[in-house]
Amino acid sequence: MFVHHGPSKALIALELQDKHIVLTTYGTLMAEFKEDMHGPLLRAKWLRVVLDEGHLIKNHLSKTFKAAKNLDTERKWIVSGTPIQNNLTELWALLNWLDEPNYSDNRALFRVQVRKDL
Repeated sequence: MFVHHGPSKALIALELQDKHIVLTTYGTLMAEFKEDMHGPLLRAKWLRVVLDEGHLIKNHLSKTFKAAKNLDTERKWIVSGTPIQNNLTELWALLNWLDEPNYSDNRALFRVQVRKDL
């Protein structure tokens, strides 16, 4: 297990790819999401990413969501006790991140089939 936070952060993506488990924070993920050059978390190729407290990416316009969406991973999981707090758009953001085949990147279809007033 490797903690990618504070002074123990990896400097290159390959350092992270060799680890079986990497723990980090949403703040660290957000800080590594830059327009010109992403940090190691976003340059690494992941087999699986699990977002604990995944409802923290519920706003599809937030930097946290955009950073998480840019993770290069084959498999995605979300763990959340509160997937919907305000409206169904939050659920769509989670489905979008999960690359759910029917609604990912297709908010219009979600709006028509699930929530007509989005």
